[in-house]
Amino acid sequence: MSNHEVLRWYLHVDLDAFFASVEQLDNPELRGKPVIVGGLPEDRRSVVSTASYEARVFGVHSAMPTFQAYRLCPQGIFVRGRMHRYAELSHQIMNIFRDYSPDVDQMSIDEAFIDLTGTEKLFGLPEETAKKIKARVKEETGLTVSIGLATTKYLAKIASGLSKPDGFYHIKHGEEQNFMLNLPLSKVWGLGPKSQELIRSKGLNSTRDIFEKEYETLEFLFGKNMGSFLYNVVRGIEKDSFSRETKSHSISAETTFPFDLTDIYTIETELLELAHGVYFRLLKEESYSRTAFVKIRYDDFSTSSVQETVDRNIMTLDSFFEIIKRLFEKKYQNGRGIRLLGVGFDNIVKEEKPYQQDLFSDNKDEKKQAVEKAILSLSKKHPEIKVSKARTIKGIIAALFLATSFLQKTEAQEINFPENESPKELPSKDPPTIYEYDINDTNHVDFELSGYWSGFFTQNLDFTFGNGTRPAFSLPTPVFSQDVELSARILLNKHWYFEADFADEFKKNTIAAGYNGNGLIRSFRMANRGITMPAIYSADYFGFGLSGGNNQAPGLSLSLKPASELWQADFLLRYDMTEVHSAVFYGMNSVNDYKKDISEFLYGREFRFPESKSQLLQEISAVYVEANGGKFTAGDGRKYNRLSSDQYTVIQHTARLILSSDAGGNKGNLGSDKAQQIPSIIVTFRSKTSANEIVMAEGRWEEPATFLGKIQRKLGGGKYNLSKYSYNQLTSINGETALIIQSPAGFSPFLCPNYYDLGNEKDTADSEVTVIFETSEKTLPQFSAVTTNETYTSLYTDFFKDNHSFVQIINQDDLDSIYPFAELAPEIYLNLSNESNICLLTRIFTPQDQIRISKDAADGTVLVYKNGILMQGSSYNHSTGIVKLGESVSQSDKLTITWQEDSKDFSQGAITAGAGFKANFLPWLTGDIALTGRWPLNFNKNYIANGTDGIKNGFVALSSGIEYSRDGLTLREKTALSVQKENTASGLVVLNQEIYVPKTFYLEAFAGKNAKADPGITGFCIPLVWNSINESQNLPAQTDIKLTGGNLLMNSSSLVVAVKADFQNLESESLQSLNSYLDVYLIAGIKAGETADSIEIENYPHWKLNTSEKLDLSNNNWQMITIELSDWDRSRLTAGNDIRLLIKKSEDTSLTQLTSGQHGGISGTLYFGPYEPVLKASSLKAPEEYLVTSRAEIYDAEKYAVHIKWKKDTSISNSGFITDSDDEGNIISTEYFTPADFSSYNFLSWDFSTSANLPFTLILDSQTSTSSDTALQLEIQKLPENIVSSSTGLLHNLKIDLKTKEVFIDGIKLSSYTYTLYINDKIIPSRQKLILKLSENQDLYRKGDFYNGRLTYSESEVYCNIQNYASVKYQKDGNLICVNNFVLLKDFLIYADSTQSTGKLSSPDFSVNSNTGTSATISGIKTKVDLSLQKEKIKSAGHTLSTDSQIIPYLSAEEKYYFDITSREIRKEDNFSLDLSKLRIPVKTSHKTNTSDTLLHARQNSNTNFDLTWKNEKYTAGFTSDITLSQKLNKSFCLSEQNNISDYFSNWAKTSGIQFSTGMKDAVRRDSEMSAKIFGVIPVYQAEFKPQLEYILSGAYKKPGNSLFTDKEKLSLTLPFALNGNALSFEISRTGGATNNLSSQDFIYTDGSYLEDIKTIIRQQKEHKYFYTSIPFYEIFDTNLATLVTNDYSAFYELKYNRKLSNSLKDLYLPSAVSFTLIRDIKNQSSKKSDLYQMKAVITNTSINNFGSHSKGKIFGWFEQEELFSTLTGIIKLPYENRILYDDIRYQFSAYLQLMLLIKEKTTITSSLDFSIDNSFSWSTNGLLVYERPCNNCLFYVLVDFLLPRFKGNVTAMKRKDTLNIELSQIDKESLQKYTYKHFAEITFQEHFSINGEIGASFTHKSDSADLLSLCLSLGAKAEF
Repeated sequence: MSNHEVLRWYLHVDLDAFFASVEQLDNPELRGKPVIVGGLPEDRRSVVSTASYEARVFGVHSAMPTFQAYRLCPQGIFVRGRMHRYAELSHQIMNIFRDYSPDVDQMSIDEAFIDLTGTEKLFGLPEETAKKIKARVKEETGLTVSIGLATTKYLAKIASGLSKPDGFYHIKHGEEQNFMLNLPLSKVWGLGPKSQELIRSKGLNSTRDIFEKEYETLEFLFGKNMGSFLYNVVRGIEKDSFSRETKSHSISAETTFPFDLTDIYTIETELLELAHGVYFRLLKEESYSRTAFVKIRYDDFSTSSVQETVDRNIMTLDSFFEIIKRLFEKKYQNGRGIRLLGVGFDNIVKEEKPYQQDLFSDNKDEKKQAVEKAILSLSKKHPEIKVSKARTIKGIIAALFLATSFLQKTEAQEINFPENESPKELPSKDPPTIYEYDINDTNHVDFELSGYWSGFFTQNLDFTFGNGTRPAFSLPTPVFSQDVELSARILLNKHWYFEADFADEFKKNTIAAGYNGNGLIRSFRMANRGITMPAIYSADYFGFGLSGGNNQAPGLSLSLKPASELWQADFLLRYDMTEVHSAVFYGMNSVNDYKKDISEFLYGREFRFPESKSQLLQEISAVYVEANGGKFTAGDGRKYNRLSSDQYTVIQHTARLILSSDAGGNKGNLGSDKAQQIPSIIVTFRSKTSANEIVMAEGRWEEPATFLGKIQRKLGGGKYNLSKYSYNQLTSINGETALIIQSPAGFSPFLCPNYYDLGNEKDTADSEVTVIFETSEKTLPQFSAVTTNETYTSLYTDFFKDNHSFVQIINQDDLDSIYPFAELAPEIYLNLSNESNICLLTRIFTPQDQIRISKDAADGTVLVYKNGILMQGSSYNHSTGIVKLGESVSQSDKLTITWQEDSKDFSQGAITAGAGFKANFLPWLTGDIALTGRWPLNFNKNYIANGTDGIKNGFVALSSGIEYSRDGLTLREKTALSVQKENTASGLVVLNQEIYVPKTFYLEAFAGKNAKADPGITGFCIPLVWNSINESQNLPAQTDIKLTGGNLLMNSSSLVVAVKADFQNLESESLQSLNSYLDVYLIAGIKAGETADSIEIENYPHWKLNTSEKLDLSNNNWQMITIELSDWDRSRLTAGNDIRLLIKKSEDTSLTQLTSGQHGGISGTLYFGPYEPVLKASSLKAPEEYLVTSRAEIYDAEKYAVHIKWKKDTSISNSGFITDSDDEGNIISTEYFTPADFSSYNFLSWDFSTSANLPFTLILDSQTSTSSDTALQLEIQKLPENIVSSSTGLLHNLKIDLKTKEVFIDGIKLSSYTYTLYINDKIIPSRQKLILKLSENQDLYRKGDFYNGRLTYSESEVYCNIQNYASVKYQKDGNLICVNNFVLLKDFLIYADSTQSTGKLSSPDFSVNSNTGTSATISGIKTKVDLSLQKEKIKSAGHTLSTDSQIIPYLSAEEKYYFDITSREIRKEDNFSLDLSKLRIPVKTSHKTNTSDTLLHARQNSNTNFDLTWKNEKYTAGFTSDITLSQKLNKSFCLSEQNNISDYFSNWAKTSGIQFSTGMKDAVRRDSEMSAKIFGVIPVYQAEFKPQLEYILSGAYKKPGNSLFTDKEKLSLTLPFALNGNALSFEISRTGGATNNLSSQDFIYTDGSYLEDIKTIIRQQKEHKYFYTSIPFYEIFDTNLATLVTNDYSAFYELKYNRKLSNSLKDLYLPSAVSFTLIRDIKNQSSKKSDLYQMKAVITNTSINNFGSHSKGKIFGWFEQEELFSTLTGIIKLPYENRILYDDIRYQFSAYLQLMLLIKEKTTITSSLDFSIDNSFSWSTNGLLVYERPCNNCLFYVLVDFLLPRFKGNVTAMKRKDTLNIELSQIDKESLQKYTYKHFAEITFQEHFSINGEIGASFTHKSDSADLLSLCLSLGAKAEF
């Protein structure tokens, strides 16, 4: 040992059988007797806390269920624990320890580590100190302790257990390794039975065997955590097991268990006991804490911890346990075995008068009593914390058991032991949940019943009224819910059993009977679950195994095995009722896929103007965005708000205007009910002519060279005439001429629609975005995605919004276009729905420690596929849902996991049968053979639905295998012959046409003015009156109608409306002329009540209703009017979802006056009633002169058809559609479906009907236009005459024989000359195209109907397949070749395996997949090489090289390289690190770099780190520096479609080139960051000072169309202080940066490399002199700073103060926490500069126990204790422009107040008030009052007394609770009032059965909605067994 290294000594002190010893201490009569502490035998589910050594002889140990302890030791003395007594003695003993060392680490209530380092001069040698401690503990408490002494905590822990009880064991320095090598495995702490069994299964039977293995071998065998643990343990250097990095003073306790805990009740009980001890220690230390933590160590030695800091001190044991229980549930990986649990408090602070703040008074006896009350309260509130995991039994058994217990008329009893009186011996009797009965001398029956049941019934009664609605009552369906876990088991003679389990609301029940024995028949089982066949047969390798498990599968199983165990036979027959599920992972990342329609691009973000007028953008004076209740009204009648200067910016050299995400310009920002509405955006200029100049500069649509002409050519092409979709761009606002740059009235030529919002920047940090076809998920490689953020408009810190990530889509074939989908989906830019099936796929990767799927997966059904190939050796734990992989995976490996879960549908099951035989010929030679089969049945469904039901594949397989394993050599051979059918159903429904069946919407009373009921319709109707005033003054009459289904119009082909006219006062002749005299219009796209009364209807979708084919005004009956919607109509619906009905005089009538029978003028009423939007059932393309619609219709009970209807109408002029030359004048209907392969089917069937014998073509393809991707194309030249029919109810069946290529219609074979057929079954189709060839004869086919019906595949073929698997592996561990003690070769492994398949024997398609590899450590270099082959071709290869840490311990290097030829992917990673701390030099440095390359993109990342940290016992000083570089290319760097294995090394060299490159010129994004940090820890008197200074420089090069470079610099100083429980922290930082366009002449950027990026970052610092010269603090007030800042600058100041509570009245008015943040943001972009101030203040007050009778002041006597908590938060944003405060000041204030009163025990009042308001005067408030108390009477008690008087004596507790909640809010124009009252009561019988009930009422008033009065009644019950 070096002279400079301090030798450390640790004691581990363990209080011998502590709880039991305390009981024996207090009651000498118990000494020498078996004492068991924890609970009484009849306390079901109780746990043994501690057993005395006398009881341990019988096998009793801690954490054992009490009833098991009773079985083992019936003579034992069982006592309930007295935690307060144990904690009191523990505290006394721990204080003794602290007299010998200041460093005492208490691990639990009865054990602690004592650091004796440096105490020799005070107390002598460590072994002498240990003996002094033992003697003193014995003398002062009468208890004995066992002590271990060693140089590490781990060894001291082992040593203390070697001489129990009352012992001492000393492991001397230098003998640690020798001690461990002579220690039996069973004595190694931390290794339980399972771990020891695992170690021995690897051939390691002693610590010496483990010692001989290298670290890498141990890691390979046991994993990283356990391997590292074993390696350190056997060398005596394990230090991490009990290390805890303490950032502040903490109190904790932890317990290590002798076996793995998995039962949740047992675990929670242990947590409860730990909580008792820790909380009592906190009180004894007179301390307080707001932070609790939980530590969990699993059976694989991995450790995880979690902590939570709450708003106020944790004042009760109850609240502490609730927090740690919640933390445990949050962190625990359910089902994993737990070896260690720990809980504690962190960040502990001292108080001057701690007990005044407690829940306890100053009197010591009262404090003890309060603790006991807290424990009692906790046990009452958490009765579920038991031992046994309750299983199930049916409710009738529960009822009988309860009835029996009540009829006994026993009074509730409670055993109480006074503190000074010891518990007596209990009578010997069995626990009540276990019954035993001896029938005779040879027959014995055991019966067990356990679990619980709870139920809850709720009934509501709703009454709606007011706001123009008719009063109405509704009685919703009552809700009954229940939770159950009941179990009953009968065991006869220890072999025969019957069991019944009920769980999951009786949905998961098990009924079973069977036999378990030791003879030839090992097991027989007949049940509805748990019928399994062991996974020991070769059938499992090929996926033909029948493991199964807990899934619903009634059947029986039999297992045979002789006593010699030389063979085994298994038989199984069952009926599986399951359905298939799947999940996808990439490496150890879970994947969440989010699809976004390409029509959901961002509106209101970026706008482009004619470059010739870019200078006019500097003249922008204001930007206005449409908003509800806006302050400004424009000439178009819309309401607007003006943006502040920080919400937009101008980029002059690119002629762009950019708005921030909170400007409100995106679609849907006008309200949740207006999700499709596009806000209007207008711009004003300083010059009155600027707006007109920009309009003139746009040119004309038909002029190709102009701004508009280029857009027409790019976007409109040959499909759309954009001039039809344009709008009037000029308006006025605030007295100024304005330019409308975005409008719901039409297509905006200014908008840049190539940006999409990905969401919160934090949530989408690790995501990839690609463009795909939605159904097939095929990637479109011509599109690339560049992620970005709000480069120009975002603030570094913004209190009012979260930063979002955005993605810009670029079409690589047209880089300059802002319309990336112009070719494939131009309709989306015209506000039309996407008809291309293209979408964005955002894939978010979340790193996972484990692969986890549903816990409901059936055992044995979980299959893992790695890149499409079945992975062997994987396992699944159904209790945790964790899948353990059979082999390692890389980050890019796609893992598809399939499994089966229970299905309730008995008709969709499968017959499963199997028989297997396995023989052990020799210890090293085994063989097996198995016949298995699974054949799905379909009783109710002949066809299954594509993509929803799952394919019902069936198989029968004969499998066999043989295995040899000896001396490191393993040989395996497996073969399977199978008969399979991919779909055992009659067929597959590929396309059912069930798209959308039209729904009728009925009007509510608030839909319009003067709504009234009409007997002729359902719902209300809205009247429109035409009277003499309209007649005489020639004024139109109009009314607005609010449509609840109006949002569907955007995707509708037509709208059917009900209209009724009432003009019956006219004479008959005038009545007939009325349709010519008046015009009736329906106008859509308006907002009811908001759109101006006077509008130009030509700018809105409108239809004249009273035409000859539609509305007849002379008919006074309800008439159904059908309105057809064109693309132009749909594109204008983004302004609103409502309609307007208008009547005006006809301009073309020759009649000047009509006379009525009674008056001189005409009058009448038009009524609008129900309506039906008819959604487009398919994507349609047609010639301009044709009006085409499609809708889904039912033509059979389960069958649908798309009805395509067309009519030629040359008068159509506003469609805006140009005939596409590719359409050739035909109608094309397109529909998409989930990809469906028809290669294994014999027939394809399609239902259709037509009214015109026109030629048509049916095409199935894979979503591209190339003929090579066409799977099937059928062209019908002419149909038989009997097929053509005008009837719409009859559909014909067209069937195609896929093998013979014959075509049949209704069973009649068509002549070959009437059709042509092309089939390519190698293509999997996902799209149907139907072409109706009108071009053949347009005059003949002027109108018609075509029904496109169901598409199916049928008669899946049966085929045979032969598969074979062979493998060889040789492994030799340890040193193999040595020269002069230098190891040349060690740990050698070589393997090879191959899987062969014939495919279908009828048409063989042989496949061979092989893998081979080798690994070894050669001269200190670990080498690994892997190779995979497919047939004769290599499909992937890789290698790994790394250094051996034993040769150069302070230097490590590693390289990993993987080349996948099949998927065209390369991955390479290199790591280097140097750690000189092992040479006592405090320097560490590392360099990591990695790259990945695919055909779509290449990425590179690198990081270099330097760390210099010096520390001693008091001080710390350090310096760290990082350089991080990354880049991305939207193409492959070195891959091509022609790559093969010969490119392995050349691609390695190319990949290394990009991996270590200095930057690629063609990168689409490149990031560089340099950071440096100086930090330290300085103790100042009793305070601690931790200053930190950090400096960061970063730059980002982006090439999203226009190349941008963004630089950023940040400098921050943090000064935190902590003193006597008070904390003060001050942070000052500044951030600066700029974004520059590389095409700008003012910006210098010459090369695309990291070096140039870094040079540019540094060069830019010269431009940011203000960043370094502005004076701290003065910069906040410097009015000239804004003129000096040339780009972006942000100054940040934050002060935080936390005060310890004084526990006096000043806590009421002095804040307990205060924080204030001030930010100044200056942004200077082009012509505009914004200066923004943000301020945020938070004030928190906490007052505890200052007024009640238990407080020091005792001000009030009617309650004991109180807790008052309040928080006030204020945020304000002040925008300045040119030193003038802008009028758009934003603020938000909120307040929260909470008061809790403890009136007396179990009686509490809790109240809270929450209020917030913002600058728009939107406000909300929420008040809550809860009164909870025990009671002596309630309604339930009266009912029990009346109905069941004999049960009255069994009542043990009653409680009541009243709750009042008031919610009030005003958001925009919508107001809400809600008042709720509830009364709850509960009665408990015998502590195991309770009933409860609740009555409540609520009243809700919403603006524009009917008032709602709701009454609620709830009844519930719970029973435990």
